[in-house]
Amino acid sequence: MSRVIAWFATNPIAANLLMGFVLIAGLVVSSGLYREEFPDISPGIIQITVAYPGGAPAEIEESICVRIEESLDGAEGVEHIRSLAIDDACRVSVELLDSADPHVVLADINGRIDTIERFPENAEKPIVDHIVVHIPVIDLSLSGNASERTLKRVGKRLRDELLALPGVTQVELHFARPYEIAIEVSEKALRRYGLSFDEVAGAIRRSSLDLPGGKLRARDGQIRLRTTGQAYWGRDFERLILLTDSDGSEVALGDVAQVVDGFEERDLEIRIDGEPAVMVRVLRVGRQDALDIRERVGEYLAQETGWLPEGIRVGIWLDHSEEIRERLGTLFENALLGLALVLTVLALFLRFRLAFWVAAGLPIVFLGALTLFPWLGFSLNTITVMSFILALGIVVDDAIVVGENIYSHQQRGVDRLRAAIEGTQEVYVPVIFGVLTTMAAFAPLILVGGNMTAMFSGIGVGVMACLVFSIIESQWILPAHLASVALAEERPTMGLRNVQERVSGALERFVVKRYRPLLERAIQQRYMVLAASAGLIIFLTALLASGRIAYEFIPPVEGDHVSAVLKMAPGTSMQASRAIVEELERSAQALRLELEAERTVEEAPIVNHVISAIGTQPFRQMLTVSFAEEAAQDASSAEVTLALSPSAQRSLGAHEISDRWRQRVSLQPEVTSLVFSADMFNAGRAIDIQLRGADLDTLEHVAREVRARLEAIPGVIDLQDSFSSAQREIELRLRPEARPLGLTLQDLARQVRQAFYGEEVQRIQRGVDEVRVMVRYPLEERRSLTGLDALRVRTRDGAEVPLSTVAQLMPRRALPSIRRVDRTRVVNVAADVDRSRTTPARATRALEAELPELLAEFPGVSYRLEGAQQEDAEASTGLLGGFLLALAGIYALLAIPLRSYVQPLIIMSVIPFGALGAILGHLVLRMPLTFFSVVGMVALAGVVVNASLMLVHFRNRLGQSEMSPSDAILAAGQTRFRPILLTSLTTFAGLLPLILERSMPLQTMVPMAVSLASGVLLSTVFTLVLVPCEMAVLEDLQRRLVRVRAPLGDSETSPQRG
Repeated sequence: MSRVIAWFATNPIAANLLMGFVLIAGLVVSSGLYREEFPDISPGIIQITVAYPGGAPAEIEESICVRIEESLDGAEGVEHIRSLAIDDACRVSVELLDSADPHVVLADINGRIDTIERFPENAEKPIVDHIVVHIPVIDLSLSGNASERTLKRVGKRLRDELLALPGVTQVELHFARPYEIAIEVSEKALRRYGLSFDEVAGAIRRSSLDLPGGKLRARDGQIRLRTTGQAYWGRDFERLILLTDSDGSEVALGDVAQVVDGFEERDLEIRIDGEPAVMVRVLRVGRQDALDIRERVGEYLAQETGWLPEGIRVGIWLDHSEEIRERLGTLFENALLGLALVLTVLALFLRFRLAFWVAAGLPIVFLGALTLFPWLGFSLNTITVMSFILALGIVVDDAIVVGENIYSHQQRGVDRLRAAIEGTQEVYVPVIFGVLTTMAAFAPLILVGGNMTAMFSGIGVGVMACLVFSIIESQWILPAHLASVALAEERPTMGLRNVQERVSGALERFVVKRYRPLLERAIQQRYMVLAASAGLIIFLTALLASGRIAYEFIPPVEGDHVSAVLKMAPGTSMQASRAIVEELERSAQALRLELEAERTVEEAPIVNHVISAIGTQPFRQMLTVSFAEEAAQDASSAEVTLALSPSAQRSLGAHEISDRWRQRVSLQPEVTSLVFSADMFNAGRAIDIQLRGADLDTLEHVAREVRARLEAIPGVIDLQDSFSSAQREIELRLRPEARPLGLTLQDLARQVRQAFYGEEVQRIQRGVDEVRVMVRYPLEERRSLTGLDALRVRTRDGAEVPLSTVAQLMPRRALPSIRRVDRTRVVNVAADVDRSRTTPARATRALEAELPELLAEFPGVSYRLEGAQQEDAEASTGLLGGFLLALAGIYALLAIPLRSYVQPLIIMSVIPFGALGAILGHLVLRMPLTFFSVVGMVALAGVVVNASLMLVHFRNRLGQSEMSPSDAILAAGQTRFRPILLTSLTTFAGLLPLILERSMPLQTMVPMAVSLASGVLLSTVFTLVLVPCEMAVLEDLQRRLVRVRAPLGDSETSPQRG
């Protein structure tokens, strides 16, 4: 390395060419990087969906879910299997191990599913998909006083025109029901014409079809034969001939049935400010740039929407690109401000030319790191820009150490070139190994488990990429530049020189008159200093173990929406749900007027829109970055959301608005769960307890007990559980009297299904839409038990008998959904907390203290933590394992250049004090510890050892002279005081803007900056005081060891002398 340093120092053209190449390559590569808010998340989930139209959850669990679970037994790469049995479908989610190859596991699962011999007769073919999270860019709303068909038609055209824009490849239409043609035949019409559902369905299939007939092979060429008669619209089906009498008279389908060319029977309704609406979502795919897509969509909305029908408006519901622009813009502002503060610190302590060349290395470092992004698969996003801010004050440390040492050589009269070479060569060992220890400390971020892997690995790799180029810049480029600069002869302007001289003089006086005497006294009382330091570590450990320091995995980030998510009793009708939602809307509008009366003239309107939904929960699904439903939703699920102005334009926070809305709403008896949320992001429910057991009745009882205990814990709010109330059900059984009539259970089940669910007679392709054609009773005959009583069962000889004569009708109650995890039934009890009264960790500990006693009464029931607690456990496990490896790596990287087993331990002894500084920083700023705080402490381990490494390395160099050990320790402390202080101040200055940032989207990341900045400051104090004391103690031990060995050596040689 010494030769390479000397070669670049003597060849400035090579150094400048290297610098120019890095800068140009960085600019070229950065111009092609795509921008996004967060890195793409790959959840590592394979989902198996089997639709079973009309199936009940209990039947679906037994006949589909369990069979799929059994087929997956022993599959490699599978960590957990989660099943959900709901009305009409079974969904099995297979969670993969981090080490598994999704493509290999997907192929294996497909093969295993194919081996299942049979599913229920009406079950559809299984769909096996590897879940890919699509990142939304913008959500548009179409609303107005228009029919559902008009809104869907307009929504489809808007979707198609957006898809035609350059660079836009994925647009989805949401909350519009699929088309369906319903052929409704009443029982009265069936009896009048002597028909059955089988006959109606058969006649439609025979009359509505297109069928190729082969080819006529004539001499003059082939002629294709084709029979056509497929019906595509309701009026076409009405004209189909159902019956033909012997006299030639015909009965058309329209004479017997009412044909409704409408929409699928599904409880779904969404309104914006009281008007019907649909939504169009524009997504980013792969490496597309989110801001470019948003720009193109914005231009289209401004210029190309004149075709919209009168009364229909297109608006922006959620603009995710604004969050990207705000986050990246704010981070870049923080980076520039941090750079300015770093330059200010450098200018105060260093000569202007030296400060300039030290700071000039930052563009080389950052642009160099950007050149690696395409090969690393990284984009320009919140995480990578955050990594640059964290690295800002760290990467400049190398240049400070090298530049300050070159300046010291020039001050002693050494010529510029020799000073550059020797000054760099003297410190390259601690500089390079210091960088390697920092990289080792950031490496555990790559090992963070759970869904946070992409986020934290981006920070770790981003910082390490910067550190690689910081070595290149400080060792090869900077010495070549400083070799041509007369630092010691610089004559700064009078004002700057006066400031520098005052700062330098004050610092020198402090070192001589304050620091050195303090260090002398500390070394004299070194054992007392060590004892006091050990006491601080014990205090820190006790403080953490006591739980007095508030901790939360990732606190929810306040957003610009407030939502009320409702869950009502299963089977709730659309009319009943609409009445409850309308009451919530009225309370929201009343709050809106109240807030408008309170706001000042300068403020923007606080509430822009009120969005209500029945049969779906769009805002809740938006928090999961996917509109994919995790469970079938009907009229028992609803949501009302307030769309607020951006936080910077209003004085009230979203949580305060949420609390005021909550106080206005009284819980109706029909509502089983009402949860208010004002978060733009959360890592899961604050408290989520998953109960496991085989018996559902026992699980229900335990869930109620757990819920009661949670309600008794102060500060716990918004409780809910996945054990839905039982839904009414009628079970039909064949009477013995039916068998002489030739009826079987299959006949009974099929005819009841045809009447009330319907029989699918065809699926037709109408343009881009697949339309189901269903035959069933009219809706009026399916609204009450009267229609069931009126049902006539047809025997095989055409006779009609009342349902009650051939079937027993047994009222029961059944679950609307059944959840299973790893082939065991589960129930989740979840809640949020009022963070002004408690924390999720404290509430969870209080509950866990009671659970063993409760579960002792139910031996077959166990529990585990889910939600944010589970994410915390998974992420912490990976981080802890990585941290232990990092400590081992740091020790090895220190032991190699120092050639000592003990000195690395002295250097690493400052790591706990860095953690202490991080905790004190959180307490001073009144911030709770978060997982980001812990990540900052882990990264801190590699940063704080650098100053200690410089101190110990310099003391070892002085020890090789005739200087006594104590004088060498004092001289090392005094000599290295300024560079150690300077590197700490630049690190702190680079992070200070982010610490003071008040933008809500960035509050999640502030704790990491607090940990690094406050930890560096406190650890610097212990580096300058504790480390010299430890080196003095080591000298004591070495002297005592020599005294012990001396008599042993004499005794071994005395017989020989004798």
